[in-house]
Amino acid sequence: MKNVLVIGNGFDIAHGLYTKYIDFYNFCNAIKRVIDDKREIAIREDIKEKLLKSEFMKSTANIINNKKIVNDEILEKMINICKDNYWLNCIEERNLSNDPHWCDIEGVIADEISELSYIAKKYDGSKSNILNISRSKELANLFQEVISHAQKNQSFKTSVYLLKEKLLSDLNDLTWMLEIYLSKFLNRKSKTYKFFETLNIDYIINFNYTDTYNKLYKKNIPTHFIHGKIRNNDKDAINMVFGIGDSINEDDDNYEFIEFQKYYQRIIYKTGNDYAKWLDNDEIMNIFIFGHSVNEVDGDIIERLITRKHTHIYIYYYDQQALNSIVANLTRILGKDMIIDYTNKNKIVFLVNDINNPFNISKDPLIMDHRELIEV
Repeated sequence: MKNVLVIGNGFDIAHGLYTKYIDFYNFCNAIKRVIDDKREIAIREDIKEKLLKSEFMKSTANIINNKKIVNDEILEKMINICKDNYWLNCIEERNLSNDPHWCDIEGVIADEISELSYIAKKYDGSKSNILNISRSKELANLFQEVISHAQKNQSFKTSVYLLKEKLLSDLNDLTWMLEIYLSKFLNRKSKTYKFFETLNIDYIINFNYTDTYNKLYKKNIPTHFIHGKIRNNDKDAINMVFGIGDSINEDDDNYEFIEFQKYYQRIIYKTGNDYAKWLDNDEIMNIFIFGHSVNEVDGDIIERLITRKHTHIYIYYYDQQALNSIVANLTRILGKDMIIDYTNKNKIVFLVNDINNPFNISKDPLIMDHRELIEV
């Protein structure tokens, strides 16, 4: 029998790390608000002060003044990205419009790409048309800008391609910025819990870019980083998956925008298939899912984990609202009939987080008789 721990961003957040999307956005926004007065020291100090005002730890804010960690070239690129990035502008626009999901970066990307796909099908060539059919002010303005600068006799398809390349370039810049934030500026003070200290794990399937579990608990558990792993270098090339799910529109899959999709990026960035090898046997397996919303954006992998034979799934949730969201997401991935069947058979069990206390799988009354799994 093998035990597998599946972790999402909630795992890092529970351990005190500033890895929420809003933390990353506040970091970028602090840099964006810096006025470049051409005095290097003033720029760095200004960024530091704005980070402190955004409630970042002093140790994090001080890093901006350390040229060994953030050299002039890196700093200049950070400022340029934060000052003018389509995706950051979209998030800011949604925040100003009081969108309750304004800081869900992956959700913003999914919405904008879906909107671009829709515009590409419905646009008739007039300015009024694009303003009427587009629900995204940012996208409509960018679309008009691309078309207004189009060369004579340039096809509409070419304009769409140029717009897509702009969005993809800005997404790559944002991904690079995210890696810089996680590798250099992420707070190092964190906490540990009895639950994870006593949970015997054979494999980790990690949807984060960080290796928090092995570092904090001083272990060396085989880990598959589904979306890639942060590196301690400043290269322009990225190897982190940061995008959207399999489907762009509900009615069809549009491969014209495949570069934004996670499964494509996993192939391109060669994040591997270790997790599939671990699953590819008939051994009985317990899978513990912690800090992951089981969102559709990772649905292909979630479905493969849950539908594996001889497997028992434990999904830990923070509160009732989180449980409601998890069940809704699972229903979209598995379908109503399967989720009902699996919960009735206790193949899937939902448990409230109790990470302050030790966990012993052999004594937990909710662990079912593993012989029942042979038929599940």
